[in-house]
Amino acid sequence: AAGLRLGLAAFPVESQKRIVLFSDGNENRGTVLEEARRLAGMGIPVDVVPLEYQTEEEVYVEKIVYPNRVNEEEPIDVELYVNSRVDTPAHLRLFVQDELIRDQPVELKAGKNKFTVPSLELPVTKLYKLEVRVEAEADTSIENNRATGFVSVTGKPNILLVEGDYDTNPNAAEEFVAQIQSEGIDVQRIAPDQVPIDQSLFLSYDAIILSNVNAADLSEDQMNMIERLVHDIGIGLVMVGGEESFGAGGYRGTPIEKALPVSTEIREKKIIPSGALVVVLHTCEIPNGNNLMRQVAIESIRVLDPHDEVGMLDYDYRYNGVHWIFDLEKKGDGRRQVALIKRASPGDMPDFGSAMKLGFNSLKLSTSNLRHMVILSDGDPQPPSRNLLADFKDNGITVSTVLIGGHGGNFLQVMNEIAKTTGGRFYDVKNANKIPRIFAREAATIKRNLIVEEAFQPIQVADTELTESFDPSGYPALLGYVLTSSKAGAETPLLTHQEDPLLAHWRYGLGKSVAFTSDFKPKWAPNWIEWNGYGQFWAQAIRWVARKEMSGNYQVSTYQEEGKGRIVVDAFNDDNEALNYLTFNGKVLTPDQGTIPVRLVQTDLGRYEAEFDLDTEGTYLVNLFDESDEGDSGTLTTALSVPYSPEYMNDRSNTRLLKQIAEVTQGRYEPASASFFDHSLVAHAKPFPLWPWLVGLAIVLFWFDVFVRRVLLDMGDIRNGLAYVGSYLRPRRRTTEESASTMEALKRTKEASHRPGKGKAIEREAPIIPERKFDFDALEKKKAEGVSLEKPEGRKAAPSKREPTDAGQDRPAGGSTTDRLLDLKRKMNKKKEDDS
Repeated sequence: AAGLRLGLAAFPVESQKRIVLFSDGNENRGTVLEEARRLAGMGIPVDVVPLEYQTEEEVYVEKIVYPNRVNEEEPIDVELYVNSRVDTPAHLRLFVQDELIRDQPVELKAGKNKFTVPSLELPVTKLYKLEVRVEAEADTSIENNRATGFVSVTGKPNILLVEGDYDTNPNAAEEFVAQIQSEGIDVQRIAPDQVPIDQSLFLSYDAIILSNVNAADLSEDQMNMIERLVHDIGIGLVMVGGEESFGAGGYRGTPIEKALPVSTEIREKKIIPSGALVVVLHTCEIPNGNNLMRQVAIESIRVLDPHDEVGMLDYDYRYNGVHWIFDLEKKGDGRRQVALIKRASPGDMPDFGSAMKLGFNSLKLSTSNLRHMVILSDGDPQPPSRNLLADFKDNGITVSTVLIGGHGGNFLQVMNEIAKTTGGRFYDVKNANKIPRIFAREAATIKRNLIVEEAFQPIQVADTELTESFDPSGYPALLGYVLTSSKAGAETPLLTHQEDPLLAHWRYGLGKSVAFTSDFKPKWAPNWIEWNGYGQFWAQAIRWVARKEMSGNYQVSTYQEEGKGRIVVDAFNDDNEALNYLTFNGKVLTPDQGTIPVRLVQTDLGRYEAEFDLDTEGTYLVNLFDESDEGDSGTLTTALSVPYSPEYMNDRSNTRLLKQIAEVTQGRYEPASASFFDHSLVAHAKPFPLWPWLVGLAIVLFWFDVFVRRVLLDMGDIRNGLAYVGSYLRPRRRTTEESASTMEALKRTKEASHRPGKGKAIEREAPIIPERKFDFDALEKKKAEGVSLEKPEGRKAAPSKREPTDAGQDRPAGGSTTDRLLDLKRKMNKKKEDDS
């Protein structure tokens, strides 16, 4: 269905349109016939080329059935449904939390097979992942041989404790674990390399404690996962101090720092401790080596604070040897340095001494508290002199070396000797993917100045949920902590003697987080371990931060249908009465670290449902909460697993559906490939855009409207103006005829004046004036009424030079016809008076 929609959208408007569909006919999302009918209504045919197949031997797991929610220590029965096309022997294996629990040989019959695993006991954790796998002898695809489900077990809070020194000092947290367990909280201890990479496995825990864990021990994906689990699922997060925690552990700018109530950037100190770092890059003979160099250099920049100093050296043939990518300088916002790193192209330097000497000279002049150099190389440059290494040691400048792609034992010894002599660390890296995290750890070395190791008495400045019931003056002394800054919106009830945050907490999305900048182990907290409030203090903090389940009789189920994930919640009270008109909202965390908001709608008494898209395989985490319930009412958490694409559940093509598509759209079924591009279809008309013309008209009308509103016009002026314009547009036939007759008369007069005579003067004939009637009575009447008939001053008619030869004949004059007639009348009246 989606393919047909995409094909329709790709058509040019005025083209002939045809879609050619290559398919096996098995749809797993949407309804293709609906799209076919839509195309038929638009006159677009669909030619169908079937991709036919049929699998004779196929086994797949259809589903796994189990109770979604059980009480602590309650056994469950798990039902498995397996489909097979043939009779075949197989093995059924059941995994709980990725650990094999049952391995059972079975005989599969052709068709649907049901198996039951009875009385499965689950330890006390929050959410268990169940996975069934089948291995059959007669099988074609192995992708569809598994199914996954999740069971929620209610019981005591369960905490995941990640210890950075778990392998080197496993006994350090024993007293802490014992005290917490005595308070009714289960604790599971792991090392950083055991942190899950599957987000569904975190759902077994209500909170995660990071104790002295360096940021380099966690991958970027793991840190992103933990931040999302806190914000969107509600799992609690606690970070405890140590030499590898907070800013000293390289957490600046990480997703985990984003979730914490404290910042690793120190802003409120008069004297801010700073460090200086120089990185030496030497090209390594590994695939994509220079890109790796740039990546690790940028990772080093990220860890540093704006007031820290950083410089980068490499060997570049364009500069005839070792040169500064950028000299030792304050990081600032880091954008300038990152831009220069991206343009760098490290070369194969002949010796370490030149680069180390250049870096040493800059570090020696730095006033930073800690100065450090990191060298990344394959080890083949010539080693530096012993005098240079002694200079590094005498000036307190440490050098760490990272060997990648080494060429032999001698190179390894050179790199190790540099680090050992100067007090740095040596890394022999076999997996290049680990190098960015190693560089982050080494860059954090200069952040050790954030560690304050001196005895102090905690100061309580506020009474919050984490400190209530404790005497403000009764906290034992601590021996050290890591400098941090409290974030806006965070509560900081405990401070150090220098008024730095000791205990801070806040809400972050649906979850909560706590920061304790000192330790709970013997190194910094021996007095706290002996304190009788030690267990209560930490149990109180953990219970506050831990995720809480929604109380009540709720059953949550998830399943897959038609390419959609569906959520169903049945809500009842303790009397088994349906709870109606609840407002369930939630978030779905996708396998690709996306987030889908969902809103459940009531579909029946006490039943609420929602759906979401399943765009990829993997585990979808679902977290629901009642928005209508004020306060910390808890959440409902479950998951939906999509172990394989629905395509793998089909064992043959669906040619019947393909024929229906061709029939509905009047297309062709199995057409010849040469006919795909024939031009026998009707081209569609392309609409002409009218909007440019309409916009132009609107602009004209706008200014016309402004003119009409702003300019005051008199109707008389308008009429006069129109008349004036019309006088130029009307034809002047009478005047033209008059002028023609006058010219004819003048022509005859001229001819007569040149006619020869016998000594007699030639008399000029008077010009013939076209005869014209005039109403003298009307003229006299106007004069009697006082109408002025005189011309304005300065425009009088020219005086006549001749007397008229006849009373009824006008003579030409310079004035108008009316003026000449009036002048003629006055003269006639005067003559009558003279005669009398």
